[in-house]
Amino acid sequence: MKFDNDYWHSLDRQYIEKLDVSAKNVGLSTPPMKDQLEGLKTRIFQGASQIELGFMGKAKGSMGQGAPTPEMYGREEREAMRQLARLNEVETSTHTSPNVQGFAGLGERGFSEEIREQNLIEVKRTIDFAADVAGGGPVVLHTGEFPRAVSKFKKEGFEAYPGEEKKQIHYLVNEKTGEIRRGVREDEEIWIPKYKYKDGKPVILEDEYGNQKKIKLFDKEVPIYEYELDKQGNIEVEKKVFSDYKKQFKDREGRIDEAKAAKAFYEEQLKAEQLQALGQADEYENHYKSALEEREKIIKSLKFYERLTRVPGIDQEKLKETLRTSVPFVPPEEVEPVSFLRERLRETEKRMNYGQETATAGRKNAARIQDEIAHTKPIEEYGVEKSAETLARAGIYALQKEKEIHRLKGEKEQPLFIAPENIFPENGYASHPQELKELILKSRENMTGILWKGDRPTKEGTRLGVYSKEAAEKAAADHIKATFDIGHLNTWRKYFQGGEEEFHKWIKEQVDDLNQKKIIGHIHLSDNFGYYDEHVDPGEGNVPIPEFIKQMKESGYKGKIIVEPAHQDVRAWTKFMSNFASPVYRTKLWTEDDLGFFKGTTYSPTYIVGGYAPDSGGEETDWRLWSGIRLE
Repeated sequence: MKFDNDYWHSLDRQYIEKLDVSAKNVGLSTPPMKDQLEGLKTRIFQGASQIELGFMGKAKGSMGQGAPTPEMYGREEREAMRQLARLNEVETSTHTSPNVQGFAGLGERGFSEEIREQNLIEVKRTIDFAADVAGGGPVVLHTGEFPRAVSKFKKEGFEAYPGEEKKQIHYLVNEKTGEIRRGVREDEEIWIPKYKYKDGKPVILEDEYGNQKKIKLFDKEVPIYEYELDKQGNIEVEKKVFSDYKKQFKDREGRIDEAKAAKAFYEEQLKAEQLQALGQADEYENHYKSALEEREKIIKSLKFYERLTRVPGIDQEKLKETLRTSVPFVPPEEVEPVSFLRERLRETEKRMNYGQETATAGRKNAARIQDEIAHTKPIEEYGVEKSAETLARAGIYALQKEKEIHRLKGEKEQPLFIAPENIFPENGYASHPQELKELILKSRENMTGILWKGDRPTKEGTRLGVYSKEAAEKAAADHIKATFDIGHLNTWRKYFQGGEEEFHKWIKEQVDDLNQKKIIGHIHLSDNFGYYDEHVDPGEGNVPIPEFIKQMKESGYKGKIIVEPAHQDVRAWTKFMSNFASPVYRTKLWTEDDLGFFKGTTYSPTYIVGGYAPDSGGEETDWRLWSGIRLE
C-alpha cells in the first residue's frame, strides 16, 4: 500500500477537520439501469453505509433494456433487500425514475390530467417500494414543471443568451382544457383603437341625460369608451409593444408582474376580436330583422294574390291598380304577381337565413372569446397550482404508507417523505432555488388544507379534516421536503454574467434561504464544470462541494448525503473520500488502485455479512435468508 504522504502539512486541504464527513454519513447511489438487489449487494461490499436505490423505467419496465421499475421486485426480493440492509447496518433511500419529470402534467400538447395522474402513479409505486425496502426515508422525484425564461432572473445575473429578456415568451394556459394557447413575446405588437383621455382616464360616452352609455356583454354591462378621431373622422388606432405595455403592471416594491401583464396584453387582443365579432353580429342581426319584415309583407301579399286568382269574373288589372296602396308588397305591373312573389320570398328567406347564421356565429365567437378571457391563466399560476396539488397527494400517500409501516412492523421506522429535486435551468420551473422553495411551500400548504380543512377530495381515502392546523402543518412539513442537488445548481454557472466569487456567493445565499425555510431534507452530490450535469468525480470539477457541506453542517442538517456517480461508478465515492476526507483515503488503494479492488478482484471486507462459515459438521454452507437468497 503506497501513501502519497503520511502526514498533513500546511499546504494540504484539511476539509475533514472542517466538514466531519466519512463513509458513515456520505452514501452512494446504485446504477438505476441495473438490478437493484445486485446493486445493493455491490454497494455494501464497497463499504457504503447509505445507499440510494433508483430506477430508470416507467410504466412497464424491462431489465433487458436497462429500464427496471419498482414493481419488478416482488415481496421476496423486497424483503431480501430490507434484511440485507438491516443486517449490514445500511440505510437506504429511493429515487423515482428520472424519466418521470414534472407534476403539473405537461405534455407535448399542453397540460394533461392523464399525464399528471400517470406521473403520480409512478411516485406512488416508488413510495410502496420505499416503504417495503427502506422502511421510510426520502423518495426523490425530478421537477421541471413548465417552461420559463432564464432571464426571469436577470437581476440576479442570469441570461440564456444575449438579449433573451427582449425575446422571451410569456406562456398562457386555458385552465379548462390545459392547452397552452399562445405565448406573448417581449417584442410583440398589437394595434388597438386609441381612446380619448381626460385627466389621465379614458372618456366614457354619455347620453343626453349625462348617464354613462353601456353595452350588455353577456352577464354584465361594460362602458362604451370614446375614441379619438382623425381629420377624416375615422377612429384612430395606436401600436402597443408588450415590453412597454408591461411597465404599468408594477407591485408595491416596483417590480413588474410580467405574468399579469402578459394576461392583460393577451386580453387586449381578444377584446378587439370580440368587439369585431359583436359588431358583425349586430350588423347581420339587422339584415336578419330587415329580411324578416320583408318576408312577412311578401307572404301577406302572396296570399292575397293567390286568392285573387281563384275569384272568377273580376277585372284583375283594375283590381291590382286599386289595391297597390293597400297591399304590403305589390309586384311590378309587367310581371305575373304570384310567381314573382314566390321567387322574391325564396331570396328573402335566403338573406334572412344567412343573416341569422352569421349573426349567431358572431355571437358564438364573442362568447367563446369571453370564455377564453375568463379561463386564461399565466402558465406559472396554472402550473404551480397543479404541481402543488399533485405533490400534496403524493405527500398524503407517503403519510399513509408510513402509518401502515408502523402498524404492521410494530416499530417506528425513519420518516417516509417525497423529495422533489431541483434539476437544470433549461428544464424550467423549480430548477431555481426560489422556485423550488415556492413549490415545496405551496405543496405543504395544499396538503395542510386537505388534512386540516378537508377541503379537497382524494382518491387515497385519507380521513380528511381530522387534524388540527398545527398537526396538519407538521405532517405536511415532515412528508414534503426538497432534494437539493448542488451539482444541478452549478449548471446555472454557464448563464451567469458575473465571476466565480460572485456565483459562489449567490449559491451560499440561496442555500441559506432554503435552510431558513426548512426546505432541504435530502442532498445529492456530484461535480461538473458548470455547463452540464456530467457527474465527474467530486472534487475534480468546480462545484463548491466543501463549502456547501460545511454550510449544511452548520445549519444543523442531519439528513442523507448521497454521491451520484456516472460512468466511473464507485470511484466517484472513493474520490470524494480522497479529496475531502481523512488521510487514509489518500492511499493508492482508494485512488488509482480502487479500480482493481472495487471490481471484486480481491476478497470482501471482513465486516460484510456473507461469504462462507463452517457449520457444526465442519462443512461450508452458504448463509442464506429465509427466502433462499444469499445474504451477501
